[in-house]
Amino acid sequence: MFSDIKRKYDARVATHLKNYQNNKRAVLEEIPSIQHDLSEINSVWIESLAGKITETQREKRIIALRQNISDHLADNGYDENVLSYQPLCPICEDKGYKDGKMCVCLEQMFIDEYHKQSNLQHMIAQENFDTFDESLFSDEKKNGNKSPKENILVAKEACLSFIEEFDSIIRNILFVGGVGTGKTFLTHCVAKELLERCKTVMYFTAYDLVEKFTEISLGQVDRDSKELLWNCDLLIIDDLGCERQTVFSQNSLFNLLNERLVRNKSMLISTNLSVKELQQTYNERIFSRVMGNFIGIRFIGDDLRIKTKRS
Repeated sequence: MFSDIKRKYDARVATHLKNYQNNKRAVLEEIPSIQHDLSEINSVWIESLAGKITETQREKRIIALRQNISDHLADNGYDENVLSYQPLCPICEDKGYKDGKMCVCLEQMFIDEYHKQSNLQHMIAQENFDTFDESLFSDEKKNGNKSPKENILVAKEACLSFIEEFDSIIRNILFVGGVGTGKTFLTHCVAKELLERCKTVMYFTAYDLVEKFTEISLGQVDRDSKELLWNCDLLIIDDLGCERQTVFSQNSLFNLLNERLVRNKSMLISTNLSVKELQQTYNERIFSRVMGNFIGIRFIGDDLRIKTKRS
């Protein structure tokens, strides 16, 4: 998958470069005097290297020639930078890597492709804060506790705070509650908001995550693709507990949690399991990492999926 995306990345850069070259050629054909000035600049440099003129003379003549070029461009309605190549990504200058690490531009292209395959883009288009409907949640309080509506509004505010403070405060969130109580909906809300703020977000169900671990262990995933799991801005794991429980899956999950905690990379996990069931399902290393490093948000109420189907 990664090699295909890198080819698309390189093709996009090549197209951008070709468009620049075509535009530059068209400008020079339209304004021949600019080509003359550019040739003069080259001649001045040659004279300088040959020792025929001083550095001061060189700089004075080049400044004058560049001003001529700027004036010609302005007179013909062109931006002064039209002859200068502007890379799509100023960070890595379209190389895809910076200081030996994948640049955010290539990283985001990979994640966008993953989102297309995982259907996340379709889901967040339907489930986001704009479509959040608190009227679906009951006002009824039980045993003096918050009503489901009060509870979901508290959870919503916690998510909004998480988003607003994402760059300044490293947090990990655990959604705990029954089926259909709004957990997955809010994970989609968070994902959409952060994606719109140009954050790298990866979303997996716990079942799909174990499948990804298997691909990694079999060498079916390249190093750069694997690194995104460890290094994306936010990793969302939905429906923790739905995956098949094996020594392999638990070791893989622990390694992922531990590595992201070490790297100070945020996570959002949702589960239908209670805290007690989490402790019974996962080994002590995983349970302690989650309980010690995640802020718990409880979801209550009836299954909204059933409710909305009946209405």
